[in-house]
Amino acid sequence: MAGAPPHDGDRAADDNADAKATNNAPPIVGIGSSAGGVAALQKLVSNIPADSGIAWVLIQHMAPDRPSELTSILARKADLPVEEVTHDTRIEADKIYLIAPGQVMTIREGVLRLAQDGDPLARRTSIDAFLVSLAEDQGEHSGCALLSGAGTDGTLGLKAVKEAGGLTLTQTLQTAEYDSMLLSATRTGLVDREADVADMPGLFADFLVRRKPITSAVEVEDGERREICDVLRRATGHDFTDYKSSTIDRRIRRRMQMQGIDTLSAYVDLMRNDRREPERLFRDLLIGVTQFFRDTDLFAALAAKVLGPIMEEKTEDDEVRVWVPGCATGEEAYSLAILFQEARAKMESPPEVKIFGSDIDEAALHFARVGRYPHSIAADVTKERLERFFEKEDGHYTIRPQLREMCLFAQHNLLRDPPFSRIDLLSCRNVLIYMNPGLQKRLMPVFHYALRPGGFLFLGPAENAGHDKLFGEFDRKHRIFRRLGETARLPEFPIAGGDGKNRQQKQQQDGATKPAVSDPAFRTAQKLLERYTPAYVIVDGDFEILDASTGTGAFLELPRGRPKANLAAMARTELAVDIKAAVAKVLTSGERLVRDDLILGHDEERRYLTLIVEPLTRADASERRCLVVFQAGAAAMAETTERARQRGGDEELVRALELELQTTKERLQSTLEELETSNEELRASNEELSSLNEELQSSNEELETSKEELQSINEELRTVNNELSTRVEELSRANSDLKNLFSNTRIAMLFLDAEFRIRNFTQPAKPLFRLRDHDMGRPLDELAGGVDLGSLKQQVAEVIRSGEQIEKEVEVRNGEPQTLIMRMLPYRGENDVIQGAVLTFIDITERKRSEERLSDMVSELNHRVKNNLASVQSMIRQAAKHTETKDELHKVLTGQLHATAASHDILSRGDWKGARLRDLVDAVLSPFVGEGLDGLSIQGPEVHLKPQVVVALGLILHELATNASKYGAWSTGTGRVSLNWTRVTTDGDELRIEWAESGGPPVAPPQSNGFGLNFVSRSTQHELRGTCDHQFPSAGYRCVIVAPAKAMLMDRDENR
Repeated sequence: MAGAPPHDGDRAADDNADAKATNNAPPIVGIGSSAGGVAALQKLVSNIPADSGIAWVLIQHMAPDRPSELTSILARKADLPVEEVTHDTRIEADKIYLIAPGQVMTIREGVLRLAQDGDPLARRTSIDAFLVSLAEDQGEHSGCALLSGAGTDGTLGLKAVKEAGGLTLTQTLQTAEYDSMLLSATRTGLVDREADVADMPGLFADFLVRRKPITSAVEVEDGERREICDVLRRATGHDFTDYKSSTIDRRIRRRMQMQGIDTLSAYVDLMRNDRREPERLFRDLLIGVTQFFRDTDLFAALAAKVLGPIMEEKTEDDEVRVWVPGCATGEEAYSLAILFQEARAKMESPPEVKIFGSDIDEAALHFARVGRYPHSIAADVTKERLERFFEKEDGHYTIRPQLREMCLFAQHNLLRDPPFSRIDLLSCRNVLIYMNPGLQKRLMPVFHYALRPGGFLFLGPAENAGHDKLFGEFDRKHRIFRRLGETARLPEFPIAGGDGKNRQQKQQQDGATKPAVSDPAFRTAQKLLERYTPAYVIVDGDFEILDASTGTGAFLELPRGRPKANLAAMARTELAVDIKAAVAKVLTSGERLVRDDLILGHDEERRYLTLIVEPLTRADASERRCLVVFQAGAAAMAETTERARQRGGDEELVRALELELQTTKERLQSTLEELETSNEELRASNEELSSLNEELQSSNEELETSKEELQSINEELRTVNNELSTRVEELSRANSDLKNLFSNTRIAMLFLDAEFRIRNFTQPAKPLFRLRDHDMGRPLDELAGGVDLGSLKQQVAEVIRSGEQIEKEVEVRNGEPQTLIMRMLPYRGENDVIQGAVLTFIDITERKRSEERLSDMVSELNHRVKNNLASVQSMIRQAAKHTETKDELHKVLTGQLHATAASHDILSRGDWKGARLRDLVDAVLSPFVGEGLDGLSIQGPEVHLKPQVVVALGLILHELATNASKYGAWSTGTGRVSLNWTRVTTDGDELRIEWAESGGPPVAPPQSNGFGLNFVSRSTQHELRGTCDHQFPSAGYRCVIVAPAKAMLMDRDENR
């Protein structure tokens, strides 16, 4: 902030901090951690005493898609209960609360509240979300610590806790596995202490439990506060005397807590004797929480109502000038730059825009100039603006050059340094709330002077311009004001500051001349003045009328236009010059002045006027005042002249003329003094400009020297750069090769260091261990998946110890079971030193399945060969019984073996998984009727036979065809056979096959069935588990086979 304490801070957080934590909650500490944080958390909880009186809330980044074992891990180390928060929970002392995976947790009114958020960004900033809510809910009764972690989560939350008055700690960089989260927080300058994790519980207990009741009871007296501010001013050059006492007192008490001091006198001694303590208090007073587009509705109103009028009255050769005092780390300045850049994009010939950000905190200004902000700003800046105005790198967002070049950041003290000038928009938000009303009032003329006529003033939600003569309300709801008047006078500087004791004495001297309006004597004197004294007014250093008596109407009149209570504007025309000159002289000299030669009125109404100007304050007082008395004379110049003429004497006329001449001389002298004063001011300005010009010339010479040095350095850098470019190209090619290898290899590879942490991995390794891209550095113990990690770690340790390769076959159950060949080899670094292990996993699941299928196939073939041999033996025995000659036996066996071979051929083409019934019919019957199947009609739905019944049904069809060729329809050459099949579901699910002959010789029932019909019946019963009905109508033989579909058909037919 430009004058001193909090930068663009929250609402008056210091004033209402005592109102927080009234929800019966104990002191609460929030702990944030990420990568490498599990070990740190174990160390932390093992050092928390069971009776600390504090509630501990742990926010650890965890995978949202799997359960966490962290609760049980920490519970084994802790002496107090560890609870995973799965629902809204009221917080209690001496408990450890752990956030559940995939959740975003906040606290409100002492209750932990969960919000499951599918947005990855929200989960990545879960530490910020909790700590910001903790600061708002518990204020100075809170604390936070950041442990090992990658990224920037926690930075904004730590700033909020610090601003609220809580204790902020970070793990020491040397002990953290990952330090980027800690470095991001440290760069803010708001970390109270870097500490070992084991020491943190004691530090929090000292600050929140043991020290707070003592320091909270300390009352800071005015004298002690002034003395501390005086030490602070001498040490830092910045005066905090005119800031709100509650702000200063709270920061003093906080420093007493940090230093373990119980009394204010001891702290005053520390301020005097320890040169570092004033700087620490100064840093505490500069704390501020700021963000992009804070109070979004106010910024929206600014963009809609103010930017247009400012830009439209400018040409492309003009410049829009914006000033942001108290800019802190630059978020507000860059927010305005974004709005102006968006407005410029809509114009054909936009003006240039220059934004001046000022602050007294050089560290904050350096942060602003770099323009590098944590990833969590995505919660305040839209995605479109992030892509357009920021560059994303290493978990940060960096302002693009086009935006950064619009902003200039400079160290500047509002109360001591002259303001920027010709400003179109002045944004001073949440700065005035930390100043007392008198200082706020003295700052308004500064802002009025800085702004162009009609310029805009943008304040915070709880602030007001206050000066209705300097600023008019433009948009009251959104705190936008507009400058009034065409001219402005630069106030004297410093507005506040200087020696505190001298200023106090001046205030006492000023106050000694101001009567107390409640004094009875003063009220009596006031009545006497009103009744018996001439007309008068009391004015300040700006000629503003502070008080007036009755009867001033003869000397003052209302000016045209808007009424103004200003003596210079209200004085009658013939008196205005004299009154202004007299009052100005008294305000400057501090001496009483009497003018008894003024003339009021014209012609016969002219009369003398005595003007008395009496100073009410010292000339060097901060607020000067004087009394102006109007005393009308008894005689007028016209009457005196007339009497002189009547007496015929010239003496009175001469005296009157001499008096008028003297009056004219005094007016001329007053005018000459004013002119001389103006000349002195011009000479002083000229000297300042000359001095400034000399400084600029000196700066130019230094820049020229620096330029030559930079050119020399640049040449050296070019040489080094050429060498590095060659190395970079070689490294780039090597990295490209390595990247392609990692991206395209189908082998799962896992690289571990000597501490069993992940160094790298290939894409196929992700599903094996449920890895994610940011899991680099995770310990092997934290991985999940189907691999036995316990034995895996032992084997890795053996490889690292012995340097020997291990290879074995492992089964993985991660979804579908997998069989992998796992090879472990030592990872060798420079000088062949073993630095870890490389694990490769080759998936042989398909190979194993093929081997199993081959084994099953061999077993099936073996089984089928045995069955076929048994079937052949059975066919031979049956055929031998029913044939009389070898030729007949040969013929029968040849036909049956042909049918069997045809059936096997169909099964082999279908990978022994069954066969279509139509394919079987075609293969078995084609030898009897030819390839065209003349004399045969076939009809039936498409069905798939099970492999167990294909051969049996093929032999049945062969026997029916053989009989038809010998004795039936096909024996005459003109007969036909009709083969039909259908699914019957009337009394169950069955397959019905009907063989019907026609056009053959007449048929009569045989006295006994022969070999063929007996074979058909037996095979149907035993192989097909069905029934066979032989019918012998005279028109031709018919055979109906009915078998259960479950025994005959494949599942796809059963389920159809």
